[in-house]
Amino acid sequence: MFPAPKSIRRRFRFSLATVFVVVTAVAVFLGYELNIVRERQAAARWIKNNVGRFHTVSDCNQMFNTSEPETIGIIRQWLGDETAAWIAIPRECSPSEEARIKSLFPEIPWDELAHGSQVAPMQLN
Repeated sequence: MFPAPKSIRRRFRFSLATVFVVVTAVAVFLGYELNIVRERQAAARWIKNNVGRFHTVSDCNQMFNTSEPETIGIIRQWLGDETAAWIAIPRECSPSEEARIKSLFPEIPWDELAHGSQVAPMQLN
């Protein structure tokens, strides 16, 4: 009679080495992102503990009854990061610490004022 038809559907086939490479790449990416999240959280704690001010977008949305969107990626949000909306750096902050804080929070539109008093207000629409 007639032979059984061959299955046209092909499945993806990966070697064990390919799976290890993909898992390693994903782990390195997540580790890098988690390191950024931890550095940002540590900087926020340092600012709050040294008489500075640090507010997130969710804080400002509650205070001003607005709905500003988050500007950081979804993966960083899953890892516990929050978008900074407003930061007042303590006056006793050194220029290197100030530069580090500005590099950790690129979503802030920094207003250049006198040293030690940089304030980044949230842009409300």
